[in-house]
Amino acid sequence: MPVTFEELRQKLMTLPGVEESPFAGTPGFKVRRRTLARLRSEVDPDSFMLAKVEDMERQMLIAQSPEVYYYTQHYASGPYILIHLSQADPDELWELIEQSWRRLASKRQLAVHEASA
Repeated sequence: MPVTFEELRQKLMTLPGVEESPFAGTPGFKVRRRTLARLRSEVDPDSFMLAKVEDMERQMLIAQSPEVYYYTQHYASGPYILIHLSQADPDELWELIEQSWRRLASKRQLAVHEASA
């Protein structure tokens, strides 16, 4: 079953410290004032950008599932990956989002999250 942006929004807001913050005219999310994720374009609500993805991990994801994961030249040099939500496995996607969140979260936010799990 495809993941929708609204479902992601609801789940993202359950992570400690996540704030919804517009980014280049699209809905976005930050942790400690740093970008975590955003809808890539209002015109294409299927395309989701996730930050703080390590290059090796990004290359592996794209090699394994190019129909789901990709990047454009604009995102080539940074720690970003683009995701086709309609093609993504919800559990795999959430795991990837949570990993990125952990890279941005404070020790306190991590502790709060662990206590609630």
